[in-house]
Amino acid sequence: STQSTWGHHALSRPFIDHIFCFFWLDNRIWFRNYQIVDQEVGTKNLERSLLEIGPRFTLEPIRTFSGALGGPKLWKNPAYITPSKRRSKYKQLQRERSHALSMSSKTRKARIRKEDTKVQVDPLHSVFYD
Repeated sequence: STQSTWGHHALSRPFIDHIFCFFWLDNRIWFRNYQIVDQEVGTKNLERSLLEIGPRFTLEPIRTFSGALGGPKLWKNPAYITPSKRRSKYKQLQRERSHALSMSSKTRKARIRKEDTKVQVDPLHSVFYD
């Protein structure tokens, strides 16, 4: 085998067995790869534990077809949102936010103009000009 690591190489890590775990959570398939590690506890006792060695990834299924690459649709993920719909929703929220900010700015400017047009009567004006 030409693609393997040499025996007793510094980068080779021997292990007895490993476990592939697949979980269904949050409408995704979570994949984890664990190594079974035996640790000595005391003189004769061995304790087994799991060590995650990777790779790890998640898959978000969109549709399941009856054929390998097509055919009638068997299942469709109702929670899946396409990236283009996500982008358009984000842009729409940005437009609404910008519109709300501009409207609040316009109302603030109108209120300031209205306050500026009011003539302030000075109560001491008549004291000096009789």
